[in-house]
Formats: sequence, structure tokens, C-alpha cells
Amino acid sequence: FVQGADGVKVLKPKQFFNTKAFYYAFQNVNIPNMGYRRHFPLFDQYAIPLPPLAEQQRIVDRIESLFAKLDEAKQKVQEALDSFETRKAAILHKAFIGELTARWRKENGVGMESWRTVTFKDACLKITDGTHHSPVNTPTGEYMYVTAKNIKEIGIDLTNITFVSKEVHDEIYSRCDVQYGDVLYIKDGATTGIATVNTIEEPFSLLSSVAVLRPDKKQIMAKYMVYNLNSSKTKAMMINNMSGNAITRLTLSKIKTAPITVCSLDEQAEIVRILDHLLAKEQQAKESTERVLEQIDLIKKSILARAFRGELGTNDPSEESAVELVRQVLQEN
Repeated sequence: FVQGADGVKVLKPKQFFNTKAFYYAFQNVNIPNMGYRRHFPLFDQYAIPLPPLAEQQRIVDRIESLFAKLDEAKQKVQEALDSFETRKAAILHKAFIGELTARWRKENGVGMESWRTVTFKDACLKITDGTHHSPVNTPTGEYMYVTAKNIKEIGIDLTNITFVSKEVHDEIYSRCDVQYGDVLYIKDGATTGIATVNTIEEPFSLLSSVAVLRPDKKQIMAKYMVYNLNSSKTKAMMINNMSGNAITRLTLSKIKTAPITVCSLDEQAEIVRILDHLLAKEQQAKESTERVLEQIDLIKKSILARAFRGELGTNDPSEESAVELVRQVLQEN
């Protein structure tokens, strides 16, 4: 064992080990992560299999042959996974140019006369954001404290949610009274542009990284607005309007004056219905594809485990044992 710079561990196999075989065998050793200050003596606690040198080379050849096929499959699966975002963007684009509901309009005897472009200020009863001063928040408390990390397209993620006191909440809520059915929209930082509908009925406090858009229900459905905000076209438009140095953000004024295309409420409902159906199918297919990627990684681990148990058909009983080889090397030294 040799210690390299910055705590990097360099392991040099002795002459009775094929370097690549040593590398693959070492991948099979489950060494717990003890952080930056892990000590070298810990490596003495672990053992790796030692087949004859000739078999080590056959193991390497077999592993690399199987891994090459798996990597090729993984690349194709990854390409399929990447295509989901492209298809999603295309579906949302068609939704907001009226293409998805062309058949519905024909069946209902209406045209595109209800389609128009308004500003978010015109389409909303209220547009505000949360507190601009990060309050003390704790793992437990009286009122939930929602920030950008909790906002996902599929909903509000309450994993690792924190809380604020009633006193802090009352001050925040006096200007940012989030209501059930409001649209929550990330306006600061790297995840700007993600929108979701608030489905939490109880009051909670909000940080300024998230804007609250309260749709005028006489003009626009909350979920229609969310789908529009999450579309590639609107997201790109909003991101181009961001400003700032250390942290880029969308100002409320930029959000208020941004355009959004609306149509009749009946057609909005049909658009939401179609998008719910199509995007749910896309999500199911995406999750299935992600499981295939995970399975490929598990197969690789299984191959490594089997390789050094002699289960890949690489062993040859006629060859000199590795124990004898080690004994000879030690005697020579």
C-alpha cells in the first residue's frame, strides 16, 4: 500500500497478481467509507481471491467481454431515457399551440377564437413570494417551512421538511398566505422554472425562492398554468429573464409581465386531461427504463462476484494452484 497526495490510496499488486484482475477483484471488496481520514491498516482486514495467473487473464477477458455488451446495452437504454424529456417537451409544445385539442374543437364545433395571450398578472389574483430573511427553522415545530428544495413538478416533497415557530410563521404568512390550489413556482437558483400545484391544506411558511401565483379561476386552471410553466418554451423564456450575480433569480415584476397563452376553461380542462394521461404513460415508461439501468449495474456486480468464485467457466483444473505460485514467489524473495 502506498499513500498518494490528498489522501489517495495507491495499491500496487505483487507479481503473482494480474493488475487488471487485481482491480476487478478489489471492486468486489466491500470497504466501508470512513471519510477522508481512513487509515491504511484497515486494508489488512480484507482478502481477495487469488486464482492462477493464467486464469486471472481469462477472468479479465471474460469480464471485459461481458461488460462491453452491457455497456452497449446501457448506452441504448440511456438514449431511450434521454428521449423521454424530448417527447415530453414535444407533447407540452403541442398542448399550448392547440394541436392536442384539435379533434376536441372539431367535435365541439369551436375554433381557436378563445385562444389569446395575457400576462401572468392578468391571469392571477395574486403574485407574491415568501420571506426574504431566512428564519430559524428546526426538524420539528409548529408550522412547515417550504423552500425550493421541496418543490417538484410532481408535487411538494416533504422529505426532510423543517419547521418554524408560530411567531415567525405569522409574520411570513401576513404577506404570503399560501392557499390550497395556489401555484408554487421556483424563482431563484439552479432549479428556477419548476412549478407545482399546492395540495397542502394546512397553512405553512414559504421562503422567497418560491413564488405564489394564485390563478383567477374564471380565466385559468391551476394545473393548466403549471403545465404551461413547466413547458420548455415558457421555462426558457423565464430563465432568460433571470438576473443577479451570486444567485440568479426571477423578480416578481418579470413574472407578472411574462406572457401566457390561455383558451376557454372547457378546452383547458381537456388539455389537462390529455396531458395527465400522456405524461403519466411517459413517466411509467421512464421509471421502467431507469429500473433497467439499475439492473445493468446489478448484473455487473453479479459478474464480478461470480468471476472470482470460478463461476464464469474460466477455471482449468490442470493448472498450478495459486497457493503454490505464492509459495514459490515468497521463497524467491
